[in-house]
Amino acid sequence: MFSTGVYLSLQGGRDAGRAVAEGLARGDLSQAAFLGYERQLRLLHHVSLELIQMFYQGRFGNLLRAMDGRPHLIQEVVGLLAGDLLSERGMVSRALMKRANPDVPLTQA
Repeated sequence: MFSTGVYLSLQGGRDAGRAVAEGLARGDLSQAAFLGYERQLRLLHHVSLELIQMFYQGRFGNLLRAMDGRPHLIQEVVGLLAGDLLSERGMVSRALMKRANPDVPLTQA
């Protein structure tokens, strides 16, 4: 959420490097070999877009109010704000990933 563009760039670059390394190891650099990378990148962007929209539409306050008396949620939201957007451990990030449709380009989200 803070420096979202920087985070998405770094994460996307890291994931792209892994996808290329895996493709080279398999001897497959076809478009199909990178579909998993594309899907993961879209998921990351959809989740970050949802958080940004929640913030600017005032819905993020609801999430903060729900944290009252729930220290595990406080830790999770801090993680989300720090960029841990695709954590399978967190209830909020799992819910955001479930709502996201990585098969849809962001221009249609």
